Amino acid sequence: SSRLVPNRQGGVACASPFRRAGGGRGHCQHVRLFRGHPGAMAVTMLVDQRILALQGDPQQVRSINEFTDSLSQELVAAEGTPGRALMRELLAGSLRRALDIGGAEPKRRFLETLAGNIHKFHLQEQQSLARVYPVEISSEYRNLA
Repeated sequence: SSRLVPNRQGGVACASPFRRAGGGRGHCQHVRLFRGHPGAMAVTMLVDQRILALQGDPQQVRSINEFTDSLSQELVAAEGTPGRALMRELLAGSLRRALDIGGAEPKRRFLETLAGNIHKFHLQEQQSLARVYPVEISSEYRNLA
C-alpha cells in the first residue's frame, strides 16, 4: 500500500516501505509520482476534491480573485523591470492553481494584463513566462529568442 507525503520540491512523494538490497528497510520518499504510479490516482482525486470545495465557496473564490487582481495591479504599476518577488509569484504553481480555481473571466483578465506588460521583463524572464502562460515574447526580443 502506498503512503503519500509532501516532498521538499512542493510535490508529493511515495513513502511506501521497501526492502533494500542489503536486507534493510527504506522508504522511497524522494520519488515523484508519475502517471501510472499506484498513488497518483489518489493524489489526483484528492486535489480535485479540494479544488471543487474551493470553487464551491464564494468567499474563497473572491479571495483568490482579489489575490490574482492584486498581482495584475502590481504588474501594471511596476516602473521599469518588475522585481524578483513579483517574478517568483508569477511563476509559482500556486498562482496557476489560483487562476484555475478563480474562474475563466479573472484568468482571462490576468492573462491580458500579463500579455500587455510582458515587455517590462528581460528576455530570459519573458521566455520563462511564455513557457508557463500563453503569452508571446515582446517584439523587441522576438528575433533574439
